[in-house]
Amino acid sequence: MSTVDPLPAPPLEDADGYDLRPDPLGATTVADLMECMRQYHIWAGKRGLRVMARHIEQQLSPQTLSNLLKSDQLPRQAEQVRLLIEACGGNDEDQRRFVTAWRRFMIARVSELDGGRERRGVRRVVPSAAGLLAVAVRPLPVADRTRYAEEYRSELWELTQSGAGRWRQLRYALRQLRSSLSVGFALRSPRRRGAAP
Repeated sequence: MSTVDPLPAPPLEDADGYDLRPDPLGATTVADLMECMRQYHIWAGKRGLRVMARHIEQQLSPQTLSNLLKSDQLPRQAEQVRLLIEACGGNDEDQRRFVTAWRRFMIARVSELDGGRERRGVRRVVPSAAGLLAVAVRPLPVADRTRYAEEYRSELWELTQSGAGRWRQLRYALRQLRSSLSVGFALRSPRRRGAAP
């Protein structure tokens, strides 16, 4: 019978006279905020990615958590920020502070776009590419679909931020679709072996 290691305890507070907890509300740029997330991960004990994913019940995969920690781009959704801090062991107050910081930058970005600045050359996710990715996760085991769908969406979003146009996004989506059967087979094989007497 397999056993699951217990999750780490929440981060300890700093010793009296010290306050090393990173403050996201002091970030002045998106890059500052993303660096603050990395610092928080360290401050909270630098949990492993698999442990972090298990702590949030795989709502973000280890790969997605890794991408978030490495990126200097603002995450597309506040929920990704909240889950990352929760995965580190952060309490509700820490999660609120990071989400508030995210909102501040996202609201400023949307306001600029609505005012006409940065409108030219802005890349958006192509709906047909997103639709192909939704089809690509169907051959996967049900338990893995949410995780892979999140990874695919995250990678597609990063492509758009790097300047990828319609055809490059579609090529990426088609590549995932072509490999979906083999990925599904690979994900099921270890489970079949584990279930064998």
